[in-house]
Amino acid sequence: MGVLEKIFFRNHPKPAAGVSCDLDLSSKSLGPLALGTPYGQIIQIFGPPASWWLMKKENYFIYPELGLAIEVFEQKVDCLVVAMREPQWIDFRNHINKFSPFSGSITIKPGLSRSAAMIDAGFIVKNLGAPLKSDQDEEEIVLTFRGAGWGGDFEFCKDKMLKCIRIWPAGP
Repeated sequence: MGVLEKIFFRNHPKPAAGVSCDLDLSSKSLGPLALGTPYGQIIQIFGPPASWWLMKKENYFIYPELGLAIEVFEQKVDCLVVAMREPQWIDFRNHINKFSPFSGSITIKPGLSRSAAMIDAGFIVKNLGAPLKSDQDEEEIVLTFRGAGWGGDFEFCKDKMLKCIRIWPAGP
C-alpha cells in the first residue's frame, strides 16, 4: 500500500480473500452493488480498492483478491467485472500477484444459478440464446449478449471455460 493509500484508506479494512458475493444478471448486481449505484457505496461494501491512483484518476476500483473490478461513470457504477481465470488479460494492472478467482455464483435468470468456476460457453449460449456478437482468436472467445437493461461480454479461455464477465447498463 502506498503513502496515499495509507492516508486516505487508513480507517478502511482491506477485503478478505475469499469473500463471496454473487453476480445476478436479472437484477444487474454484484451482491448488494447494482449498476447505477452511487460510487460511494463501493468502498462501504468492498473496502478500499487495491489502487488509490486508479480509483481517483480513472474511476476504476480493482479488487484482485476478490476477482472483481468496478468502473464508475458520472459518479455511478457503470461496469461490473468478475474474473475467474487468466488475470493478465483483465485490467488489474500491477496487482496480478494478488489475484484470486471470483468465488461467487452467476445467476443467469431467476432460479438459474451456477458457480462461476463451473460455467462454460455452452451453458451461457443455452441459457441466454444466440449472442449479438461473437469474436474468437487463438487465445479466447468473446460472446456479447444483451439482457433486460444490461449488455455484457462473456470471455472464455481456449478450453471454453469462463474467464470473465463484464456487464454494463443497456437501454431497452
